Amino acid sequence: MVEIVKALAKPRKKKADYFDNVEMINFIKRRDILEETSERTSEEEKELRRLKEKIGTLYFKISEGLMRRPNFCNYDAATKTDMISDAVFNCLKAGQSYDTKFTNPHAYFSQISWNAFILNIKAMKKRSTQSIPLSHVENLENYSDDVFSE
Repeated sequence: MVEIVKALAKPRKKKADYFDNVEMINFIKRRDILEETSERTSEEEKELRRLKEKIGTLYFKISEGLMRRPNFCNYDAATKTDMISDAVFNCLKAGQSYDTKFTNPHAYFSQISWNAFILNIKAMKKRSTQSIPLSHVENLENYSDDVFSE
């Protein structure tokens, strides 16, 4: 069976939005063990659901914490929500293939969230450049009236 990693450092007080790498690795290893077993009991099913929920909560905490950076903090609430949901979705996809021999899942999932934010911003800029400003449309309407009235 897979060894569960023990923290060598001195235990600290946990903050509400604190992300513990050792805890995350243990969650991922336990999830992988439970997913590999073909016949699970109802208790194991419940534990697997709880683990997946905890892992998803940690993904959300990473994305939410990254959203507080000055790079992303000035977007409106709807855009922030979209960016966070895209980041969590990408973390969920990448979380299935995370190799637990690496001991810093926070860095891995932070980079995934960062890339999701950047892709979302690029798509938003692309959509905004494709639309025609209203002032240009009004100028065109005035121009066409002047041409046809002569």
